[in-house]
Amino acid sequence: MLINRLIGVLTFSAILASAIDLKGYKYIVVGSGGGGGPLAARLALARHKTLLLEAGNDQGHNLNYTLAWNFYVRHYTDEARQARDFKTVYETPDGRQYVAGALGGCTAHNALVAIYPYRSDFDYIAGLTGDSSWRAENMRKYFTPPLRLVLQDTQLLSLVLGGAFALNNETDPLTNIASLIAGHVNVDNETRDTTPAYYALRFSINDAKRNGPREFIVSVRDAVNGDGSKKYPLDVIVAGGIYNSPQLLKLSGIGPAGELKKHGTKVVVDLLGVGKNLQDQNEAMVQAHTPKDLSSLKGCTFEFYSQPDPCLARWMESGLGDRGIYSASGGAAVMLYKSTATTDNEVDINMFGVIGNFRGYYLGHAYNTTTRHDWFTWSVLKAHPRNNAGTVTLRSADPLDPPEIVFNYFDTGVGNYRADLQANLHKDTALGHHATCTCPIGTDDDPMAVLSSKFRVRGVHGSAFPRIPGTFPIVYLYTSGKSYRYDFE
Repeated sequence: MLINRLIGVLTFSAILASAIDLKGYKYIVVGSGGGGGPLAARLALARHKTLLLEAGNDQGHNLNYTLAWNFYVRHYTDEARQARDFKTVYETPDGRQYVAGALGGCTAHNALVAIYPYRSDFDYIAGLTGDSSWRAENMRKYFTPPLRLVLQDTQLLSLVLGGAFALNNETDPLTNIASLIAGHVNVDNETRDTTPAYYALRFSINDAKRNGPREFIVSVRDAVNGDGSKKYPLDVIVAGGIYNSPQLLKLSGIGPAGELKKHGTKVVVDLLGVGKNLQDQNEAMVQAHTPKDLSSLKGCTFEFYSQPDPCLARWMESGLGDRGIYSASGGAAVMLYKSTATTDNEVDINMFGVIGNFRGYYLGHAYNTTTRHDWFTWSVLKAHPRNNAGTVTLRSADPLDPPEIVFNYFDTGVGNYRADLQANLHKDTALGHHATCTCPIGTDDDPMAVLSSKFRVRGVHGSAFPRIPGTFPIVYLYTSGKSYRYDFE
């Protein structure tokens, strides 16, 4: 039974073992992020007694989430290349990246953007494994469409309407305006993946508030019957995430034998692919300096220097009207178009507009993004990057010691990239924050595969993807996660 594997994973925590009686649970899910959280809730809805384990706490009622897990990453192994990255911080390990330690995982702090992946992302796994249940036409039934945020600020609407003319060489402006106002970026149509277009962004929100795994988990956990009794009973399924899943597998003896022996870990399964294949989407920004402050940010202080924020007060007031900038994450619209490197004729560039001077994630980025109100950013995401050289390796046998995370940006992929990429791109613009693929699905004859198409049975989360899906992986994770329940029952 899967419960036996749980013992191997959790022996590192005497406190946990002594505090929780594991008897009677049919399923134990480790990690409450976009994969583990919804899976645990759905298993409970199906009346299976389920225990959800999460390293963080519930920050849902805290206006200022305290959840940084302080994992650090390197984008390059070479010190000279790493030093050219302006986001590098030398007071701490190089190249900071936050990992959420809270109920809901990364979905407790992400940008809320909800864009359906490409049909090819599902068909790729179906073709790779021969499992037809992964076909795009089958997976669509698991998708729950997110809300569209109506642009009520006339100045912002005027600003993004200009983007309709920026795609003039791909499609006509009137079509772009029509799709922006009435179109749907998540439409169930094959042409969406291949036709350049302009859409309003979709967000995982409800009543101007974040709506994700945390809210789903809480609703199932707190549901009661008419008499007030608990309604739902809320192997091992390691849902620790992109970084924790390979770490826990390795500490349980599943991973590259040489690495495990180095740290004194008994080898249970010599599985070379655990912690390899780490991928990320390359993102670059184009900033626009507006002639005057954006009206959407009028009066907003974001509580810097302990100043009261009237914009926050406006959002907290109940009502059906426009609740301002806090209603979503500052995103406005998205352009989908094709680069010269596209494959399968897909629109492989996602260029979305966001309020503020966003230049990536680093210490102080929130202040620098919002302190001035006369900036607008177009953030450019490349779908299906070809670099899979990243790794997650153990620092030690201590499960509380964060693993060594190195992305090795631009080290694999197109063969002539060195002749094409300029150093300035590496130094000033390239970044990513959609880490995936460290425990990839594959076939039995692939020595680097970690999971089967039925997740037998070492992981659930973004780590399971063999290649990074779409441009915002979270909807792919949600959609795939709905199918996981049937694979585990």
